[in-house]
Amino acid sequence: MNKAYVFIVAIIQIRFLYREAEGKRARWVSCSMPIEGRTDNAGFVFMDHPNNPEHPVPWRVDGELGISPSRCIAGQWELGKAEIQIHQYRILVFCGDRDPSLVNNNWRDFCIKTSMN
Repeated sequence: MNKAYVFIVAIIQIRFLYREAEGKRARWVSCSMPIEGRTDNAGFVFMDHPNNPEHPVPWRVDGELGISPSRCIAGQWELGKAEIQIHQYRILVFCGDRDPSLVNNNWRDFCIKTSMN
């Protein structure tokens, strides 16, 4: 199986390979790869909400396909005793080619609908 993983970080549609994406700030990050038995790729998009601290969040992207929003990359922060923080994310799963305009529309929809709550 071809293991040509592709990572895309959306900061005004700038594209990075996973090694270059580490620590970059972005509204969303995407990973796609070939899947055995399919003729096209499959992948996911991990979206950060604008109400989250440090938005757009820096992303932890490692060489083992680990992807996570990582607020601590931006610097130390503390959560006080009995303090509560709510972070909102959305995951979009897809097969075939990823359409950045569709992803951006989905991200905007996520922001509008969850900002009303």
